[in-house]
Amino acid sequence: CVRFDADAEAYTNVAIQSYDAVLHKVTVDLPVEGTYFFAAVSANVPLPSLYAEARATSTTSAKFSYPGGFELDVSSSSSNEVTVSSASYSTTADPSGYTNLGAFWSIDLNKEESVTATLKFVYKDTVDISSTAAANLKFAFKNAAGVWEFPSSGGQVDTSAGVMSQSTTHFSEWAAFKSDSNGGMSATNQRLNPGSPSKCYALDYNHIAFATLSLKLTKVEGAGNLRMYLLKGDRCPSGTNHQMKSALITNNDESQTLCLDSETTPPASDGRFMVAVYREGLSGSTSTTKFDLEVDTGFWCSPAVMALPTLLLAFVAAFVAFAASGSTATLF
Repeated sequence: CVRFDADAEAYTNVAIQSYDAVLHKVTVDLPVEGTYFFAAVSANVPLPSLYAEARATSTTSAKFSYPGGFELDVSSSSSNEVTVSSASYSTTADPSGYTNLGAFWSIDLNKEESVTATLKFVYKDTVDISSTAAANLKFAFKNAAGVWEFPSSGGQVDTSAGVMSQSTTHFSEWAAFKSDSNGGMSATNQRLNPGSPSKCYALDYNHIAFATLSLKLTKVEGAGNLRMYLLKGDRCPSGTNHQMKSALITNNDESQTLCLDSETTPPASDGRFMVAVYREGLSGSTSTTKFDLEVDTGFWCSPAVMALPTLLLAFVAAFVAFAASGSTATLF
């Protein structure tokens, strides 16, 4: 039995409480009002799940799929419970020479003894990257020292299917990374809906002399209007706390670009920049707006695409809250 969640725009499995083989009757506890249906599927098909939902695992193995292309295959020697949450950015700096794809997951198990798992991320639907560059994609986990660490073995990339995978016995925070030697990258067909009305990205920038940093936002489709905000540091920007903002994007295929150089505020200097994309005018329980985000470097900013600088308002004490379901890409 599965339920469609309108906010997440995804399906989630609902456990069957009992099955009567004689009467051919199943009993299901419906958690909320909504749309449900029953389907017969192969035992090897991952169960659709939502982030932050606890899922029971059997004494053998269980497979779960999540919005945004993430899958988890858990094998345990005893019954267990797993909870996966997702985010589009992390406060932890990227490893030297690598840039995150804006896809972060936290995996929690009740018991970690005698548990192995395989992580999979279908990157082709959210990341625009060549096969050559994709071949070097890697998963990393946050170790006890609080820094990203690449596993020494167990990682694979299927460039034909657009899927990267990693086997592990370690469960904490995980992220997907690409090598900086492979050039730029774009986040494509990013989705904003009532359950996730904004997305925030971390950009760790190491510039060369006289270089510029440009961020291009394009509305792909949908009813909502889009605006992009930028702030240097570790806090996600907002309409009241930013250093740059784009003009409002109202039409499909319309683009706006923020461009940083040595004269802008903030300047294109080494360090972390945070960029957030907000929707405006998005209404309706199933209303969705899609966008592409491209980040690149160059040697000058075109006057036609110069950013609109604004006064930096006082920092808020806490992070702006962002719904972070789904996978996104972050760029260098």
